[in-house]
Amino acid sequence: MTRILVTGHEGLLGSNLVALGCTPFVADLTDMHSIRAGITPAYAIINCAAKTNVDWCETYPASSSEVNVMGVQRLIETLQGLSGSPPLLVHISTDFIANGDHGPYTEESITPNPLNVYGAQKWFSEIMVRNQYPKHLIIRTTMLYGAHKSKFTFVHWLLSELSCHTNQIGVTYKQVTTPTYAPDLARIILTLVKRGMSGTFHVTSGETYTRFQFAIAVAKEFGYPQERIMATHHADQTAVRPQNGGLFVRKLDELGIVPQKTLESIKELKQNWK
Repeated sequence: MTRILVTGHEGLLGSNLVALGCTPFVADLTDMHSIRAGITPAYAIINCAAKTNVDWCETYPASSSEVNVMGVQRLIETLQGLSGSPPLLVHISTDFIANGDHGPYTEESITPNPLNVYGAQKWFSEIMVRNQYPKHLIIRTTMLYGAHKSKFTFVHWLLSELSCHTNQIGVTYKQVTTPTYAPDLARIILTLVKRGMSGTFHVTSGETYTRFQFAIAVAKEFGYPQERIMATHHADQTAVRPQNGGLFVRKLDELGIVPQKTLESIKELKQNWK
C-alpha cells in the first residue's frame, strides 16, 4: 500500500492521523493550483480540512463554505483529473446533517435535515462526494475531543473554565451526543482504509452522553469538584444544535471493530493533557 495523504494535518484529527504514519498533504483547498501541486501518488487522501467551529460557520457562511463545500469540490475535480488508478477519498462528516429529533442514528436511520449552516455545508459536501467520486469513504463523527496545542474543543473550554475560575459552570443537559476521542477516530479510519472499505460509516464511541454527563465525567477524572458544573436547559450558542443527536456504530460492530470506551478515553486524555 502506498502512502495515505491527509489534508488539515495540523488539526485535531489530522495530527493524530499523521502520528499514526499518514503523510501531510500541504495544500490550500481554496486554490486549485495548490491542490494540484500537493498531490502525489497515494492510496488514499483523508480530507480533514474543514471549518468546524459551528457558531463561526453560522456567522460567516460564505467564508466557511470556501473550505467546507468549495474546497471539497476542488479536491474532487483535481482527483478526477489524475491519470492511473484514482486514490480513495475519505470525507469527514457529522451528525449535524440531521435535526436531532430521533438520534442517536445508525447509518440507515439518519435523515438529513440540518438545523445550522455547518450541518448544511457538510451534507452538501457529502452529496458531492457521493455523486461525483465513486471511490469514496464517508466517515460521520461527532463531538470530537482530544489533546491539542491550539484546537479549542468543548473539553478545552471546560477544563479552562474549571482551572481558571471558582464559580459554577453551566452545561446543557438537553444535547445528547456520542463523544468521539480523536486518537481512536484516527485509528479506526486507518483500519477501514486498510481493509478497503467504502461507503458511509459512523465512527464514535457509540456511547450516549448528554453534554452535562460528559462534562461531569471529565471533571471527575481531572480531579475537579463535580458540583462546580450546573445542568442548564439552554446553551449560550449562536447556531442551533440537534438536541437528540449522536451516532451509533452498527457497521463497525458488524466488522468487529470496537471503539474505545469514553471513560477509558478520558483517562488517556488526562495522561496526554498539557
